[in-house]
Amino acid sequence: MIAQSRYEREAPQLTGGGRGDRYQAAYPGLQYFIHGDRLKLMAGAEYARLDGGGNGGDFEGLTLLTGIRLSF
Repeated sequence: MIAQSRYEREAPQLTGGGRGDRYQAAYPGLQYFIHGDRLKLMAGAEYARLDGGGNGGDFEGLTLLTGIRLSF
């Protein structure tokens, strides 16, 4: 298994190029519609864990994301 490239493989404590024996991730999120799909607020959190990284470089991280989406 391999960690996601966008954020997790950039973690300084990660070894083995982000490769390991087991990768698990969960992403719950919420949306608040202000004006249907044309204007909404979004928020989410991702928890990720990589076991078995080389040289003891297991990874466990939490990423929080927020955003405003506009559509015309």
